[in-house]
Amino acid sequence: MIQPRAIFQVLVNGVDYTARFDPVLKTIEVTDGDGKKSDSASITVADPDGSTYMPEPDAKVQIFLGHEGEGVGLCFRGKVDTVRSSGSKGGGRELKITARGLDTKSKAKEPSERSASDKTFGEVAEQWGRAAGMQGIRIAPALRNIRREWWGMQNESYLHWMERMADELGGTFRVSDNEAIMVETGAGQSASGKTLPTVTAEFGRNLINWDIDPFTGRAQHTQARVRFYDRTSASFREEQVQVEDTTAPARSRRAHASANQATARQAAGSDRKKSKRKKGGGTVTILGNSHARPEGMLVVLGAREGVDGEYKITSINHSFSKSGGFTTKVSFGDSKAGKDKRRKRSRR
Repeated sequence: MIQPRAIFQVLVNGVDYTARFDPVLKTIEVTDGDGKKSDSASITVADPDGSTYMPEPDAKVQIFLGHEGEGVGLCFRGKVDTVRSSGSKGGGRELKITARGLDTKSKAKEPSERSASDKTFGEVAEQWGRAAGMQGIRIAPALRNIRREWWGMQNESYLHWMERMADELGGTFRVSDNEAIMVETGAGQSASGKTLPTVTAEFGRNLINWDIDPFTGRAQHTQARVRFYDRTSASFREEQVQVEDTTAPARSRRAHASANQATARQAAGSDRKKSKRKKGGGTVTILGNSHARPEGMLVVLGAREGVDGEYKITSINHSFSKSGGFTTKVSFGDSKAGKDKRRKRSRR
């Protein structure tokens, strides 16, 4: 496997600083996850005599990575969060520039008390997000149109509330370039409803290494259950949702009851997705691919029978260095693999 020459581009406040960083660049790291943390990136550069450019706090940063002959793709957009200088008498100096997709000083982290009645999730998330300083709110259509009699933010930040809603509604929440983004877990679609790119990791072509559990038993349940209070009968009842592709006899049940049957059904559906996500997974490292996205599909080929197959991407870690080139580490779950279909050999 011949790795093409890796290339990069860095823009700060719209100005191209690639030529200034290139002679002193050590590493670039980009993390793009599907969970509670915002996207993040770090640029580590040598700082001889303190002469390397040091961006200002909150400067807008864009990072593009790729390979010569193929061009570069956008991997990160955000703002400078910290700039750390380190060094020693005999070891030289370096700067580590860290940027995040979330404005860490914004009101999005401020606890609030809010409520809304008879509105869709999209309407409430938009209204409260703007009040919290988010520059944009993008929510998948399947989640955006969910209507409830009452929505409440109970002494929690907008970020915490969105994480809680993602857990209840079966979504995946993240922040990128100060935009709140929620997609439907497992749907393989972006917030606009478009199909996310499929990434292939093929032995002998772009697959560098892998560490995969095609199936795990501990996290599997055959049924997701959530209790709710039925006002008509003045008693607690239970909403149940079946989990596909599992032989586990155990059933899960949330510790806290939901307000009504509709919210209980949504929560049970979310728990079903979590059980499927934890069925199997692992990591692969491939030649750098700027098109990889959380919630997209990963196809593993050539690892071995029973491991090859489809998985759902949960997070992406891009790495760039002069010596190591451009690589992408893909973490994933929701295994569609796990069966060795070859005929078993008899022992002699």
